Amino acid sequence: MTGIKCENLEKLPVVDVKGVFIVHWTRRTWTTTTSVMAIIGFLALIFNLLWRPYTPVPYKTQAISPLHPALTAIMMDGQGHLLTRMVNQEALVVVPSSLPSWAKHELFSRYPKWPHVAEVLWNGQSAFFHTALGWNIPGLYRVKIQEIVPVPKVPISLVMAMARAHHDFTQSPWQWTGQGFRVQSHVIRVTPRLSLMSTLEPVIPSGGSLVILNGQGQLLAQESSPLGRSMSWQPHPLGKTLTPVLLAMALTHPQLFHGLTPQQGPSLLNIIGSRWGSSGIHRALLQLGFGESRTILGQPLTNPPLPKTTVSEFSEGTGLWGTSDELARAYLLLIDEGKLPAVSWFFHGKKTNLSRHILVPASVVAQINGVLPKEDIGTIHFHIWRPSNQMAVAYTSSDHGLVIVLQGAAATQTVAIVQQAAVWLSQNNH
Repeated sequence: MTGIKCENLEKLPVVDVKGVFIVHWTRRTWTTTTSVMAIIGFLALIFNLLWRPYTPVPYKTQAISPLHPALTAIMMDGQGHLLTRMVNQEALVVVPSSLPSWAKHELFSRYPKWPHVAEVLWNGQSAFFHTALGWNIPGLYRVKIQEIVPVPKVPISLVMAMARAHHDFTQSPWQWTGQGFRVQSHVIRVTPRLSLMSTLEPVIPSGGSLVILNGQGQLLAQESSPLGRSMSWQPHPLGKTLTPVLLAMALTHPQLFHGLTPQQGPSLLNIIGSRWGSSGIHRALLQLGFGESRTILGQPLTNPPLPKTTVSEFSEGTGLWGTSDELARAYLLLIDEGKLPAVSWFFHGKKTNLSRHILVPASVVAQINGVLPKEDIGTIHFHIWRPSNQMAVAYTSSDHGLVIVLQGAAATQTVAIVQQAAVWLSQNNH
């Protein structure tokens, strides 16, 4: 071969009969490994462009307002047990302007404010919400959220009432964490006891409710079956349930109520009402904490105005409305010689002006206790007043005191509930 050195032959292309160039490997910087990796990367890029599903950026926000108010408090009882906890849930970010027309019709008919917002966090629990979770449409985007919920065996109605009272139930914006949205939270110490509620929950019959205060006015439990839930929170007629308390107040005025004794039974209210008169009745009820301006914090419905009770109405026990909390507080009068501390749901809470002291001598309390049925459980002695099949009150001065108000079907299980409460009291209230 002329003019061509043999050592350069390997650098020249070789042409086959079909005219296709065949490139030979050289000793340049190319290697087999880098070539294969480049090809794989190029193919992966093509695959990603061709097969990646359409995922538009639905919203650009670090905070978003929820549809429903949310709890912001991790609640802890006096023993360190949690009554609420943070859990992971699914929610939907709704961008109304991006929704298909049929979805707008479905959603806007239920949530008429949505057309006027840019985006909203739908933190729902309804069956319709769970149906919407399955819609794969523009304008609805599934996200993870962390929200606060009651732990098992803690009534959601109690948690919500405490949250309202402590201003920990809010629609403030949720914050983006990088993994989802999270409600702002903090820890508060509350008086209800998880161990007591867990003990009593199995013995509360359907259609029953109960409220328990200790001698310091701290709410230890407020439970109900679903059918009896309204009894715990809404004002209701108290009937003759206040008779022992009003009798104790009357007996502290021996000159006005000379000759009055607990043994006079059914005629007691008539005698008390006739000697007190309407103004005296009204004043006594205000002293016990009843009235529109003295409702319990967090109560969804306020009490009706205190009636101008006539003597005849008073003797029948009609016309007076109140909550179970207010009734339980009134019975604290019989625990510690007439001291009436304010009802409290929180440790280190603000002081209120509801605490009173109506001096009731121990001898007066002993007279009343002497005529009421008694349930002895070990060293704990409960006195029980059950004026009707739908209402009962049990109280004890043991271990700093306890008052239980039972309503509805729970009143028919008074003894069983009192026994369980006494066992818990002997084990925990030290």
